[in-house]
Amino acid sequence: MKIEIRTIAEATKPAGARTITLEEPEQTINTVAADQDLRAFFKTHNPDGSADEAVRNYSSRIVNRSYRALFQAIELKRLVSRFANVDMRTVAPDARAKWLAMLREHANAFENDNAVLRQELQPIFFPGMASQVADDAVLQSDADLARAVERLHKLALSNNEAISSGFAISSQSSSSPIKSPAFWQSILRAESLAKSIAQYQAAHD
Repeated sequence: MKIEIRTIAEATKPAGARTITLEEPEQTINTVAADQDLRAFFKTHNPDGSADEAVRNYSSRIVNRSYRALFQAIELKRLVSRFANVDMRTVAPDARAKWLAMLREHANAFENDNAVLRQELQPIFFPGMASQVADDAVLQSDADLARAVERLHKLALSNNEAISSGFAISSQSSSSPIKSPAFWQSILRAESLAKSIAQYQAAHD
């Protein structure tokens, strides 16, 4: 809402005369979108603790862990894209082994970070739901590996966006994405994909 303040003299001036405009400040957002869900959970499981502190600490952990997982996915894509035009089967064995070891390191790190996210999210948002999905097909080639890394990268971006929307303080936040079955399946698929990538590397050293 804008309020224009003008004197009588100013009101009679031609169009374009100077006016003083007051803008109503935007409402300050100081809670995360998932605040009510988190408070309800902590009230039941830790009734003597500080709800404000519990919500703040939990949200911070989830957001930070999500960014850590996303970083690993970004590094995986970077490593694959860097050699997209190189047949890695033709490089020196030690160079290929080093490349695969780096991929394995990031895939395992992503799987671990994603597992922590899954374990933290499930009791609050997905109690009783299955925590596993059917394993992805075994990767048979470097082309399969590249496609799996690309899929993982897209899932990590999408999952991080949903988590940021639910647990980061923002006027654009929403808890709907993190409570959807589609989000839960995306979390599970990402973890399964990372596991498949790591297994491919181990099987082809």
